[in-house]
Amino acid sequence: MRHADTKVGVTLAFVGATGTMLYSLVKNLQDWGWFLGVAAVVCGIALFIAAAFGFMALFPRTTPHSLRQEPRTATESEDTSTSADEEAVNLLFYGDITRRYANDRPTFLEVFSALTSNEECLTAHIAHQIHANAHIATTKFHWVNLAIKTEAVAVGALAIVAFIVGK
Repeated sequence: MRHADTKVGVTLAFVGATGTMLYSLVKNLQDWGWFLGVAAVVCGIALFIAAAFGFMALFPRTTPHSLRQEPRTATESEDTSTSADEEAVNLLFYGDITRRYANDRPTFLEVFSALTSNEECLTAHIAHQIHANAHIATTKFHWVNLAIKTEAVAVGALAIVAFIVGK
């Protein structure tokens, strides 16, 4: 995921630089031909879309927590009286740990100890976390790759603008 975030950072910086170059080229123009106008608009729209894709990569939308099917903890597996609407907790995910046990370290220690002593439950939690990380990484790379492709369109349009302005 770090590599996807690095690609996003570089891409968004490149989008900003391309936008700055576009602005510098057209800010003082008095005579806009139709071809220059189209190229500048295409560049601007592509930059906006590339930035949107980049931000989608920074904040990937995954399945809402209430729809996830997470493994149950070892104590929840043994306790049949657990209410049906109680949310599943992945004890290997920092968000679930904080949400469920932020002010209850002793209970977390007890539940985590029960999890680590049950190989089947521990394996299920590890597998779930690996699967969730794979989904997030895939989502991030999908959006950043779209951002890069859209930035390439913007750079092509910027080259046309620079060529026309430089004449």
